[in-house]
Amino acid sequence: MNFIVFVYIAIGITLAFLAMLLYMRSVASRQQHVCPVCGERQTVELMDAKRCSQCGAPFAND
Repeated sequence: MNFIVFVYIAIGITLAFLAMLLYMRSVASRQQHVCPVCGERQTVELMDAKRCSQCGAPFAND
């Protein structure tokens, strides 16, 4: 019985650690772009935005 409880606790700690790593990666990858044409602010995570979602103008290369 004690071994099963230990396994469940170990799995829970592992999942919590994995969730924290994924959250930290997501926060670190956040980028905010401002459209040079319409001034719309766009925040993206884990990808690179190339165009404004409001007017379609391309973002300047950073």
